[in-house]
Amino acid sequence: KPFLEEAPCLVCIFVQRHGLAADGRKIAHYYPLESVGIATGFLIASLHLLGISTLPYTPSPMGFLSELLCRPGGERPFMILVVGYPREGYEPPSLARKGRDGYLTVI
Repeated sequence: KPFLEEAPCLVCIFVQRHGLAADGRKIAHYYPLESVGIATGFLIASLHLLGISTLPYTPSPMGFLSELLCRPGGERPFMILVVGYPREGYEPPSLARKGRDGYLTVI
């Protein structure tokens, strides 16, 4: 994909469904997908406030990332975040918030 090759930065985000204790026992991580999703949302929002553009990308299948980046068995790829400043002259779309009537139904 051209946008992957042209981007100045790719952030590969992984989810760790369980950890390992010193003795080798698995330690469960509760709600790992939700936690990583929320953390990624905060990262995207923070980058946006700095004027940095992002594009979430989830290729299918994503397992090749684990091997390519030598990640341990307890981690799985979650998303590739394409990150960089927008091109010269680019204006992001101006999005208006919906009014209360656009999402609220009074019964």
